[in-house]
Amino acid sequence: RGYVVCWCASCSSSDSDYGAYVGQAGTITVKKPSAMPEAHLGLTTVMPDQTPSLTGEGGPVIIAFKTGDMAHYATATGNLHLVIEIMPGLVEQGTDRTIPDTYADVLQPRTNKLTPLELSTDIDEPREARQDFCGLMFTELWSEDRDGFPMPDGCYYSEDTTNPDKLVKQLHILFTERNHLKKNTKYMVVTNMNILKELDKDFPGEGAIWIWSMDDVHTNPFGVIERGSALPSPSTRVPPRNALGELQLTGPINQQYPRFYNEGANPDGFKILGVNSEQTEELFFFCIRHDEKNPSSTPSKENECKVCYSEEDCGNGGNGVLPDTAKSYCKSPVDPRCPQADGDMLNVPAFIFQIRAKPGFEILPQSLLRMFLHPLTQWNIDACQVAMLQCVSLAAGNLCSDANCIPESVVGGTLVGISEYPINIMKITLPNIMLSITDSNPNTIKVGNMALPAGGFFPNVITAEIMKDGGTAPDYWNINQALASATPAGGGARLYVRPRILAASLVNSAGDGNASPFRGDRANKLYVRMVMGTTFYGDANGVQIDFKLPFGYVCEQPMLGGSVPDLSLLANQFPSTKGRLGGRQGEVRYTNIPATPTVMCRVQLLQDMIIYAKTVYFVELNVNNPVNAMKRDDELNYWNISVTHNGYSPPQIIQDVQLSPTQLRACATDARQLCTEELGSDYSGGVAVLGKLLDFFIAPDQFGTGRLNTLSIFFMTEQEVGDLINVETELWVDAPSGFDFGQYCAASELDSIYYIPEGRGTAALPTGDLIPCRGAPTSDDELTFNRAKVSTTGRLLRNTFYGFRVQVTNGPIYVRTQLNAWRLWTYVKNTGFAVDGAYETARFNEKVPSGPDTSWGMYARGMPEGNMKVSFSSVRPSVDGAPPSDITILPIIVSVPTSSAVRITAPAGYEWDFEQVEFRYQAPASGVNPLNIVPGAEADIPISGKPARPNSEPKNVLTMDYMQLP
Repeated sequence: RGYVVCWCASCSSSDSDYGAYVGQAGTITVKKPSAMPEAHLGLTTVMPDQTPSLTGEGGPVIIAFKTGDMAHYATATGNLHLVIEIMPGLVEQGTDRTIPDTYADVLQPRTNKLTPLELSTDIDEPREARQDFCGLMFTELWSEDRDGFPMPDGCYYSEDTTNPDKLVKQLHILFTERNHLKKNTKYMVVTNMNILKELDKDFPGEGAIWIWSMDDVHTNPFGVIERGSALPSPSTRVPPRNALGELQLTGPINQQYPRFYNEGANPDGFKILGVNSEQTEELFFFCIRHDEKNPSSTPSKENECKVCYSEEDCGNGGNGVLPDTAKSYCKSPVDPRCPQADGDMLNVPAFIFQIRAKPGFEILPQSLLRMFLHPLTQWNIDACQVAMLQCVSLAAGNLCSDANCIPESVVGGTLVGISEYPINIMKITLPNIMLSITDSNPNTIKVGNMALPAGGFFPNVITAEIMKDGGTAPDYWNINQALASATPAGGGARLYVRPRILAASLVNSAGDGNASPFRGDRANKLYVRMVMGTTFYGDANGVQIDFKLPFGYVCEQPMLGGSVPDLSLLANQFPSTKGRLGGRQGEVRYTNIPATPTVMCRVQLLQDMIIYAKTVYFVELNVNNPVNAMKRDDELNYWNISVTHNGYSPPQIIQDVQLSPTQLRACATDARQLCTEELGSDYSGGVAVLGKLLDFFIAPDQFGTGRLNTLSIFFMTEQEVGDLINVETELWVDAPSGFDFGQYCAASELDSIYYIPEGRGTAALPTGDLIPCRGAPTSDDELTFNRAKVSTTGRLLRNTFYGFRVQVTNGPIYVRTQLNAWRLWTYVKNTGFAVDGAYETARFNEKVPSGPDTSWGMYARGMPEGNMKVSFSSVRPSVDGAPPSDITILPIIVSVPTSSAVRITAPAGYEWDFEQVEFRYQAPASGVNPLNIVPGAEADIPISGKPARPNSEPKNVLTMDYMQLP
């Protein structure tokens, strides 16, 4: 039953008089959480902070974990959250009980700028979580899942002071509903921490980092799904100690230990050397070599082995043709068979770097140099080669022996078999035959061509660590030192791989946006799915993402952006992948850029706002449509996205990428490479701006509920549907809910008398003798086939009036909304592109202006054939000066007595034209005015007054409102 919780009115926490407690408030149940299968702490630096006040900058750490086989991940719908606790360790004082045991910190959190992470009451609760605070705390997020780490809804920082002697610092990641972690999946979180000397391979004993996967933060804030406990992995990557547990951060007296040169205004102990002293050293992909034996699966001879940025550069796709998803031509490292490599990756060096020692702290032969490749979660090398370019020895010819390089992972260390986490360290053992590296004798080393991050990255530095042979006396070249050396004064460079946009697609699923698709529509909401190949954040508001719209659109974004609703195409997906981008104060700012010359919806990342590599985002674009219709395949109907990062000089730009229904993902055969894959019909590269079928009429032949009804349908196209290549078209007729065309519907031509060339004319659909027709529901909620898809074998001409028939079973009941629920859409059959649509519901009466509630309605009973007949005194067309024809409606036979109003609608073109005295409505009888008698009538129409002729449109509708039962 758990722990009993009691209460009292005035007692304090120090009261032990249980008699003061007056009742039971409830119970608390404490459960042992399930353990995560894996939890690791990976360090880039093992050099502990030695400043007196422990204000050191520290460096990046990776917190890695794997979720267990927990079914809750696949069913939870609330705001799950992840808590990373930084645990102090209990330092025991042994047998001397006069000194109490104390808790000691082993890690201190740092921001993305390596400053202390401070507690703020403005952002220490779930309701205060923001995405820009995620960027402040977490520099990278990674998952082995192909859809990346789910984009946090926000982050916040808190401190647990339940035990005043044991301060627990907590980093929180809050997820959006249904977009959270998934079971049996590996994740990594990169954050900066200051390493303290107390950290060891087994201290704190219960783990330096606790990882809590928690249930809904609002409805079950203390519900634990599972918990992980992490110590440094590998266990050797801790502040070095000897057998007695004493720190070994320096060498013995009079013995040298290595240190990077960090003197003066321009420290350059470690730096990348840019070509021609450039500050950015770009790394390249290459087309694979042409294979004469397999020419169809390799690039052409002209494209082989050249630098490439995409599959199209190597001849796989291009000029509007998507790359073949079964091929991968643009790769790294360079194909060793390429002439420039000639079998040796060192012939095509990836980059060159220099190391220099601090005066008096020489870097000796066989010292260990670790280079940490940033971004840590994007690099994943499988091999590394290095060669000494500038190195002097006392051997013959002053030649140095070879340096050795092996790849490692920040999480797990030395590679054994297949690494489960990215391999992001180059561990270099310097030559055993060389003169020591000093301040006046720097060495230069080249790195052989190797696998690059396929998604690219903006200019970034490399951090490094130098150690004595044997792994002691570490010196860490941190991020700020690396940045200082990568300046004109420092003479170094940053590495750069051109970043890529992995996916940018418009949502094309019915009901998921684009609810106002017609020309001239305003406030149309469109949703874009996007995935970036690299991580970048809004340092000094310097990142802008531009969605470039086709000519004629106007962007109308609110400053904070819109909120993407639940999308039906993601309804059955866990996690949903519906990551949001901004929407709260301090995250992003939207700007509407008019045609200068391109219309753009611009998203600017504000300070610390971050976009994580390979994470899926959805963005709402609020636009006004062009005033002219535009087909989906119009050469002007293309949508682009670009990114400008102004945090560099010059600004770094991801050039325009056209939106498409494809994405780049890790290849199934080689996860280090990218392959193109289709996203499916729910996504597209653009949307059509629909023309309007203004002259759209439906005339039924049965009005009774549940009756089999033949609809005569007329419409006028605005645009041509189909072309010389795609000649087949489809017309979708949408009926109200409950109507049923049947799975195999019956469509046919009108009677031949309708197809006349005079005046506007009416054309038959371009089909054969049989008109194919398939039924479908208009949505997943419909229980009947209330959509008829009518196919043609030829294209529909623009501004042409067409007519055809289709059968439908009327709905079982009448509701007024049916008067506004008939629609017609035209499509190109082969492509599925929409062209025109009914802007308003189908009109029943052509003389009624277009608008809502103008379709036909059902009645409880249909009038049997013969119960109403019409005759004319003349069938000649009316001309000026000629008297109108007399019309006799006889008989009128109803099934049940009624006092409801009667409405008689004549075909369009007819007009009721009479004086009240000319209206006849009575049966012959004694005393009846002869001017009111209808010969052959058996009973009077029970009206209290004669109707008047209509004086305004629709003049073909005669209404008798004053009915009364006899």
